[in-house]
Amino acid sequence: MRVIQTCMVLSFTIFVLALSATFSFADEPGDAGTQCSQGHTLSCITLGIEAEKQKDQDTALAYYRMACKGHPTTNLRACTPLLALSRAMRVLNKEAEFLEDRCEKEGSDVCFYLGKEYYRIKEFKRAVKHLEPLCKESFQPADKRDIGPCFHLARSFHSMNDYRNARKYYRLDCGDKIERVHPSCENLRNINLIFALTPERVGPKPFLVNTSELLFLVLCGLPGIGVLIWFFGRPGGLWFLKWGGPLAFIGSSITWGFFVERPDVIVGDQILLVLVLTTMTGLTFFSWQAQPETMKKVESSPSS
Repeated sequence: MRVIQTCMVLSFTIFVLALSATFSFADEPGDAGTQCSQGHTLSCITLGIEAEKQKDQDTALAYYRMACKGHPTTNLRACTPLLALSRAMRVLNKEAEFLEDRCEKEGSDVCFYLGKEYYRIKEFKRAVKHLEPLCKESFQPADKRDIGPCFHLARSFHSMNDYRNARKYYRLDCGDKIERVHPSCENLRNINLIFALTPERVGPKPFLVNTSELLFLVLCGLPGIGVLIWFFGRPGGLWFLKWGGPLAFIGSSITWGFFVERPDVIVGDQILLVLVLTTMTGLTFFSWQAQPETMKKVESSPSS
């Protein structure tokens, strides 16, 4: 009888524990949301990761933004998910703006850690922008566990296969004792070996055509081509203004926007694109309103 009672008590206990565990797990998202809103960084990052798993990038970005802005320290480690996802979504300029402001207002410590964060997400040119002046000023972070800016600057150049600058800053960070145990010294020895064994790898880089920049130039140049054709009265000017220019503009825009890898569009480029679109639209509208006789006169007139 006692055995049966004991089994019943154990069964009831297990049932209660299982039931409480079920409710506990059910309440976890809400708890994480509450903790995140109260400034708990890890909760915000956890919610962001879950949102990313659900392919909800906008929600994930919002949680990562809360984690980054709510983190009190200057090391910016809580900002890595925000910067990485915003880079993937091509909104890095917008999301990093408040960090750039912090760098400007709070000084070298924030700029150093922001440069490190840019290096982590493979934004090497941005990293160089922040780390190079700090390296030249011999800045050292307050936390002695962090290696200084010259090492991270050299690694940024190294990652871009710019061996000359990488060697320069590794050497600056390492000093004269190249055999000592230090990350910059170890990398400097490796790069010296590259210089010795494969000098062709450290020679001048071949000129590479940037597809994104080339298409952007084509977009900006189309209205100018239309104006020149109109002004000099070349044959086919009306056709170009009616069909050729607009079709080329639409095709280049779609290709540039969706099918080539490009950096974030800065404000100046956005303004330029709006002006180009307005000009192209005006030229196309004018060409459709023009009478064929007028165009014939324009096209038959001497260019002088």
